[in-house]
Amino acid sequence: MVTPQLLACDIPVIATTNTGAEEVVKNDYNGYIVEIRNTQAITSKIEHLYSNRDLLTQMKSKAVKSVF
Repeated sequence: MVTPQLLACDIPVIATTNTGAEEVVKNDYNGYIVEIRNTQAITSKIEHLYSNRDLLTQMKSKAVKSVF
């Protein structure tokens, strides 16, 4: 339930393959799916979005559209 709620709040989701988020999170569209226990991948995605504010804005817009 948390993943769709985050998307509905304009929040791109970074989740692991073990969360079931793959049903609603489209990789590189409204968030990212990374391998479990891969802290470097999670860190990399956060830094990438932080450094690319235009991409973050686009993903936020797509996030909310993907649940409504």
